[in-house]
Amino acid sequence: MRNGTLPVWMLRKAHFDPAELESAGLGRLLSTVLAARFPTPGEAYGFITAQQAVPPFLIPELAEAGKLILKHARNGRIFIAGDYDADGICATAILALWLRALGAEASCYLPSRADGYGFSLKAVEKAKEAGASLVVAVDCGTNDHESCRAAREAGMDVVVVDHHEVKHGRPPANCFVNPRHHGMDQHYCAAGLVYKVVEDMAARTPLPVPPDLVVLAAIATVADVMPLCGENRTIVRRGMDMWPVAKLPGLAALREVLGLNHVCTRHLGYDVGPLLNAPGRLGAPDPALELLLADDQERALELARYLREVNAERQELEAEIARETAALFEARAGDRIIIVADSRIPAGMTGIVAANASRQYRRPVVVFSAAEEPWRGSARAPAGYNLVELIREAGKGLPVKFGGHRTAAGITIEPAVFEELRKNLLAVAPPPPPRTVEVDALLFGGRAVTADEVAELGYLAPFGEGNPEPLFLARGVQFTPRTTRDGRHVLFTVENVRFVWWGGAAALEGLQQPLDIACTLQPDSYSGTPRVQAKVVHVAPSIRLTRDVVRAVYAAASSGRLNEALAKGGNLAEVALAALQELGVLEYDRGSGLLRPATVAGGTSLHDSGIFRAYQQAC
Repeated sequence: MRNGTLPVWMLRKAHFDPAELESAGLGRLLSTVLAARFPTPGEAYGFITAQQAVPPFLIPELAEAGKLILKHARNGRIFIAGDYDADGICATAILALWLRALGAEASCYLPSRADGYGFSLKAVEKAKEAGASLVVAVDCGTNDHESCRAAREAGMDVVVVDHHEVKHGRPPANCFVNPRHHGMDQHYCAAGLVYKVVEDMAARTPLPVPPDLVVLAAIATVADVMPLCGENRTIVRRGMDMWPVAKLPGLAALREVLGLNHVCTRHLGYDVGPLLNAPGRLGAPDPALELLLADDQERALELARYLREVNAERQELEAEIARETAALFEARAGDRIIIVADSRIPAGMTGIVAANASRQYRRPVVVFSAAEEPWRGSARAPAGYNLVELIREAGKGLPVKFGGHRTAAGITIEPAVFEELRKNLLAVAPPPPPRTVEVDALLFGGRAVTADEVAELGYLAPFGEGNPEPLFLARGVQFTPRTTRDGRHVLFTVENVRFVWWGGAAALEGLQQPLDIACTLQPDSYSGTPRVQAKVVHVAPSIRLTRDVVRAVYAAASSGRLNEALAKGGNLAEVALAALQELGVLEYDRGSGLLRPATVAGGTSLHDSGIFRAYQQAC
């Protein structure tokens, strides 16, 4: 387990007695999950019943931005500068579609990945050529001060609608709509913010918001991995409801080409989003925007089929790159942060390659395309890291251009900087955290699970970032497995629950029962009788953690013998270490490179650790 090969269970703690929700008519399973995820019964009940929406005027500068855009819609020309990913494309399309419906002159520009991310001086020149009186930068502009200033000096007004981290303060735009700049808790994607701007403008005109636009905001919210909480959840739910009946030719074409009459968040994230991203990864993103703006159904179908072909090409290229560069990543697998550069990786593929490697090695990964100068790259990291801060710290004094979010960032460097940047990143990166898996509740424990209460978990949907599908832990499971005809998958039954472990046959051979199994639950009526089906997500040998083991590991860390204790104690010692790190009583000392006891204010109880609670339960 030294490199996080086995999961460490972390049991969520109930904030209140689930019986308070059960008394209001909710089922046991749903009440247990809600009690673990929300601080009060009121907030929990509100989450599953309310349609949450933030009034546009509560988002700083949004109303001012809407007024300025409407002014130029009546008496000028508007130039929309977007980005090459699904969020930037959808954000551009939402604003362009509404403005054109209003009768305004609105032209659009998307950079290629070769141009690099951001609202560039090239975009400013394009706006001048278009005779624009207003530039609206969407999904970019936050840190593009030079371009904003150049546009203003050229006599154009500038509105920035963006959601990226603010590195250098407010840009010199007339209006700057970015909730991060104002410390708001709601994290919209750019398309979500543009949708809010359109809502505000629609309230000031006779033109309502076309219902199809929320589908574009939903696609972008999921594709850009925004937390599905608050209004994001409302946007995605409404977008999924509208998908089957959307009339925009581009959306109807996507529905037909993908064969998706109904969608869930998985479809938006793994089918629709990649199709919109595909052309920008291998060339120019314009065909995706043309699809969304199309007013002719035949042309829309032609474009959707083209995007499908390009995405298939992208998938083949991704597989080829994975084969050719596997040794490159494996050679760095022991580093705290993996940094590679290779001419075989196109600039448009660095994000996918970095994301795949980050999932595989469970640590931050930075991938540069060395095909041409400057080197353009992408960084991806698991939850718990802050890539922007890591790159900012490592890049001090170096000519490094970067931007993004905590777990996803873009970065551009000259080749001469690479080795020094790599050295600095290795120096500032913390050791990988334990591979913790947060579970909402324990299964079984003397009480049968019913299909009705499992079906009720659907009230929590849509699932995604910030609102994961409930995960349940079955401790100390023993079972008689049977495999499917192809020998790849495993089926077994525990009590009244039918478990399905896709691709589990090979993994099962190396495991000894009893096992701990983390799973999701779904109602299943395939046989005609309602029953419960569990999809296996994670599996680990069943162990029990005691206070004595935790004390021994803490003592070893205090005396500098932690590595010895971990080598001797194996999986059990690793779990104990993870519990200590969760409690914050051990911290990383950059000078020695070791975990040392931390100064903790007040008392600390082992029962404050979700890891300790999970492993205290009977096996």
